[in-house]
Amino acid sequence: MSREHLRCAVELADRALSRGTNVADDRAVEILLFAAGRRQITDALELGVHAGTDEVILLLDPVPEIAAKTIIERGLIENLTEVTYDQQLVQSFYNINDAEMSVVDGDIESLVRERVALLVIER
Repeated sequence: MSREHLRCAVELADRALSRGTNVADDRAVEILLFAAGRRQITDALELGVHAGTDEVILLLDPVPEIAAKTIIERGLIENLTEVTYDQQLVQSFYNINDAEMSVVDGDIESLVRERVALLVIER
């Protein structure tokens, strides 16, 4: 969704792991749960790569600067900062309706971050 969305997911996953409130044993899966705003791993995996997918987000945390530079220089990744998304797909995945969108003046990123943050309460 956005860099801030992923930063929030990483932060919340790390907090859950440190407090022992995590759902997944693996940090990467716990991050995925928060990024997807889901409690069930199988549901969160719907956020993953599927046939026909032409863009993916690769989250490397932590990633040494030299590794990021090497990845870019070798052409393995086109862009490490720009995130694009289909708004209708995001709304559908996170169950965001038009009424919610109108309340936040179309700021879908804030609604997604809200869904991610609410996962802590739902646990």
